[in-house]
Amino acid sequence: MKSYLKALNQSSLKSLTKSVYNFTFGKSQVLSNKVLYQVQLK
Repeated sequence: MKSYLKALNQSSLKSLTKSVYNFTFGKSQVLSNKVLYQVQLK
């Protein structure tokens, strides 16, 4: 039972890390796109 909880914990931690990474990466992507757009306007 303990090993099951441990595995569950690890997988949820992995998915959490992944979603946080995707979120921050997506945000930075949008930010850099905005910057590029501003640069192109000038």
